[in-house]
Amino acid sequence: MAGCDQCKKGNAKIHLKMDEGVPNLVLCSDCYNEVMAEELGVSYEELLIKSFEMEDSLGEVHQFDVDQRVFPNGTFLEARERKEHGYFFAIYDEIGVSAAELLQKLMEKVKSGLSQKYIEENDLGGVSQPVLAGDEVWGRIEYDEKGNGVPLVVVDGKPYKWSEFGKLISANEGFQFVLKIHEFTD
Repeated sequence: MAGCDQCKKGNAKIHLKMDEGVPNLVLCSDCYNEVMAEELGVSYEELLIKSFEMEDSLGEVHQFDVDQRVFPNGTFLEARERKEHGYFFAIYDEIGVSAAELLQKLMEKVKSGLSQKYIEENDLGGVSQPVLAGDEVWGRIEYDEKGNGVPLVVVDGKPYKWSEFGKLISANEGFQFVLKIHEFTD
């Protein structure tokens, strides 16, 4: 990943379109937040931690990287697990909420998310099979570069192809279901 145009050291992942005739900037999150805060005339409080670990309900430890972005109408904070298709949690709050308060809200959301398992392993005739743990599933839809336009369903920090997810819910054949799509900060 390229270095930040401003600090020359951070991982640049944000492309910022500037005024006509001014070159675009490629910035790390910290420099982007400073530019946005200055542009908006608000103060920017950098997070004290950029990563953390937390155990799930089974005692497995998950490592997360934390990222923060300032936008004109609020501050976005995310915790992304350090593995492909892992857990992802995010919150969005008003500008002016302290970094400590934002981080506390995010940590509570992560703790709540890790405390619930929607898919469990079941021994079916000596073969371990994933099955639904209850009658509700929370997850996210994610791009699958090998899926020919069909996305993955990520549940409990694990990716499932739609056909695999279909097998998980096949025990409920004949039942009705509700599919609700939520904003990822909900």
